[in-house]
Amino acid sequence: MSRQQEQGTDRDPEPLLFLVELRAAIGVPTDLNAMRGSLYAAITKLQYGGVDIGQADAFLLPGDARCLCLVQSSDQASVALACDAAGLTAAPVHEVHRLPAPSRAFRDPQAEQPTVPAAVVGIAPETP
Repeated sequence: MSRQQEQGTDRDPEPLLFLVELRAAIGVPTDLNAMRGSLYAAITKLQYGGVDIGQADAFLLPGDARCLCLVQSSDQASVALACDAAGLTAAPVHEVHRLPAPSRAFRDPQAEQPTVPAAVVGIAPETP
């Protein structure tokens, strides 16, 4: 049974999100931006071939010599195929899920950062 049939709808299922971890080998000068470009070029070629895959986002962690690429796809095999086509066969691929935004109950509309009430974190409120 497909995910559409399980949910009882005829609309397309939400694409899954995968994290591809690009890492430079220790002691080997590697251009992470070139690795990311190769992955995205492979994704584009697969898209033109009719594969349900797309690039979502990328984050560079310069201190760790890593680049984390988010890829949307209907399955992990398509993401692995893109990695293979880009020559990144050692890149780990992980399914990930977006977290919902924090509850409005924990947000102070006047503060830039969300706040957590003192009672939730176990701190006694200050008294004047």
